[in-house]
Amino acid sequence: MQNQYPPNHAPQRDYYVTLISSATAKADGRDRNNAIATLYSHGQPLCGRQVTFWLSGSAAFCDGAQQTSAITDSRGQAAVYFTDCRQETVAVSCKFDGMSAVSYSTFESAEEITGLGIIASVESNYAAANDYDSNVIQYTLQDFTTDQPVPGRVLNFSIVRGSGSLYNTFDTTNASGQARVSLRSGVPDAVEVRAVLDGQPTVYNYTVVSFSTPITHTISAEPLDINVPAGGTYRIRYTLRDIDGNPVPNDLMTFSSSPAIPTITPTVGFTNGLGQITVGIQSFSTGSFIIIAEYSAGNAENTTLITFN
Repeated sequence: MQNQYPPNHAPQRDYYVTLISSATAKADGRDRNNAIATLYSHGQPLCGRQVTFWLSGSAAFCDGAQQTSAITDSRGQAAVYFTDCRQETVAVSCKFDGMSAVSYSTFESAEEITGLGIIASVESNYAAANDYDSNVIQYTLQDFTTDQPVPGRVLNFSIVRGSGSLYNTFDTTNASGQARVSLRSGVPDAVEVRAVLDGQPTVYNYTVVSFSTPITHTISAEPLDINVPAGGTYRIRYTLRDIDGNPVPNDLMTFSSSPAIPTITPTVGFTNGLGQITVGIQSFSTGSFIIIAEYSAGNAENTTLITFN
C-alpha cells in the first residue's frame, strides 16, 4: 500500500543533533569544560539555529546559570563553556526542535588531575543503518602537561546509549597517540560511545555518532524554464527512481520551499507512469528560493535553487 498524506501534510525534516563535551577540568570555579552541539539535516549542517543547553549538579555556565542557549555557526556547531566548584560528573544536555542529546564531563580536584585526556574526532558519521556501513571515531590520548600524544596505551570502548554494535572493543594508541573504534547499526539512531583509558577510569570521553535511514530512492530535478519574471510560473520536472535507477510510478511526493513562496502546484502529488511529476512555482516578487522535493517512504530529497527576475 502506498503511503498517502492529506494535502496539508508534509513529512517532517530529518534532523540530527549530536553533542560532545570535554573530559575533565579542575573543580575550582575557574577551569572550564566545554560542550559542542552539531545540527544536521540530511547530512548538511544547519547554521543560524538556536540550541538550548542544561547542566546537572552544581555546574554553571559562564553567566552563572544552569541553562543557556547558543546559535550554530556555518559548520552547524554551537559551543558553550561551564565551570564547577564541586568534584562531580556533570550531564550536559541540549535540545533543538524536539531532538535532544546528552554528554558528560568531570570536575576533579587539582590533585586528581592526571594531565591525560582523550580527544575524539569523528572520521565518518551518519552511516546508513544497514548493519554494514560503519561510523568511525578516532581518539588521541594527550598529555596536556607536556602537550604531547601518548603512545602504547589501551583505550576500551563501549556503547552507553543507542542501538549499535562495535567492530572492536579496545585499541592501542599508535606512535601518534591515536586509536580508533568502528561501529555499525541496523536502526536509525544516535549512538553514544564511551572511551576509557585502561587502568585509569577517570580518563574518558563520551562521543555521539548517528546512523541514518538507508537511502533507497533518488530524486532528480529538470528545470523547464529560465529567466522567469516575477508573477510568472517556473516549472520543474522531477523524476523519482529507486536505488537501481528504475523510475518509480504512481508514488507520492511532497513539495515545499525556503523561504515560503506564494504558490507551489501541487504541494502533494503522485508520479506518473514514467516516475515523473511537474511542479509549477509562482512568486509575485523577485528573488531566489530553494524548492524542496521529498519522498519520505524512501528517505529521498532534492533541493533546487530557482530565481525570479
